[in-house]
Amino acid sequence: MLRGGSVKRGMRETLAALLGVTARTLRHWRSKPPGERGPGRPGPTPEERARARTLVDAAWRDQGKTSGRRTVRAALGEAVRPSLVRSELRALKLEARRKSRAEAEARRTSVHGSARDALWSLDATHLDRVDGTTIEALVLKDVASTRTIQLSVGGPATASRVLVLLERAEAERGTLPLVLATDNGSPFVAGAVRERLDARKVVLLRSVPHTPRHNPWVERGIGELKQEADLGRVRATDYESTVLDHAASLARARQTLDHHRLRASRGYRTAAAVDAALPPWYRAVRRDAFYEAACSAAARAVHGCETARARQIAQREAILATAARFGTVTRTRGGVPLPIVETETITGPLQPAWISRGE
Repeated sequence: MLRGGSVKRGMRETLAALLGVTARTLRHWRSKPPGERGPGRPGPTPEERARARTLVDAAWRDQGKTSGRRTVRAALGEAVRPSLVRSELRALKLEARRKSRAEAEARRTSVHGSARDALWSLDATHLDRVDGTTIEALVLKDVASTRTIQLSVGGPATASRVLVLLERAEAERGTLPLVLATDNGSPFVAGAVRERLDARKVVLLRSVPHTPRHNPWVERGIGELKQEADLGRVRATDYESTVLDHAASLARARQTLDHHRLRASRGYRTAAAVDAALPPWYRAVRRDAFYEAACSAAARAVHGCETARARQIAQREAILATAARFGTVTRTRGGVPLPIVETETITGPLQPAWISRGE
């Protein structure tokens, strides 16, 4: 297997870990004639490796999953040779990580936009501090296309900055979203912002406190923007120049990510191309109908909830279920589409009772 063709680096390292050797040893084996063995101690037999795997696994479980090679080796004493402790523990940890990722993926519920401008995601991020003043960026993204709709760089995020950002977004896109996803930061849940959204019949989808995965769309977008912009290279000394430099760097990063980056999740198209191809929500949905349905579902969902956290979880589920029922988003769990459902009541502190609409 090692002598025919090339082996990719990642595959070679994985195979080396399973065999209990280094990638360099694999390359050495590949260069030797068949049947030729170099000097040194013979390698472990399959029986010895199986015994070592059993003993290392038991010692690792006994010492705890955060224990390392030296701890496991000390617990085993002379029962297993050091090289086998190292290789078998590495293989066991690799297997455990893969299993953990698979289990997390099977439990993960994902929300995907199906219509342009139906669901926007908004958040603020710290960029810098100059002369004691914080510099923050507000980032607004369309969930369906991943395109950055608006980007604002300035002082600490405030409700007035949020309102200006939304006004600019509406002027550019010709509409406000059906649903705006944010965290619980004071600029996003301030009275002035809530009043404006209610007046325009925009449903606010708030993350549960300390749960950033509830607003992943803009979280990932912010990470990409900051990494692409490489803000650490800015060397301006005064506040105004630093703000301008950061804004310019983020604008260039936005151009690259929206108009040049090919997205595997979008069929290797750019965000701008996907944005242009998606149908807008208002071709198939009436805002009044959606707003009334989402608000009614959220109000029904909190019946029986005993804590603020339980109420917020129930409201989120009700809003997302309504969006799925109207066809503006799709939801999956472990990659499998979830049925179209609506939250009617709550049977426990955190457990909504789902009633299928049969649609």
